[in-house]
Amino acid sequence: MSVYLEPPVYDQLRDLAHAERTKMHGLMLEALDLLFKQRGSRSIAQLTDTPPR
Repeated sequence: MSVYLEPPVYDQLRDLAHAERTKMHGLMLEALDLLFKQRGSRSIAQLTDTPPR
């Protein structure tokens, strides 16, 4: 799956990942988990039967 981000959004996400010394992918998964929680849906860990980190 590909996600298109406007260049300023991509740049900000990249900068945040760099500042936190993490990967953009992890930040995107964190964002999805927050969205799922807001909407009352199951977390990624619940959907995949993996313990949260």
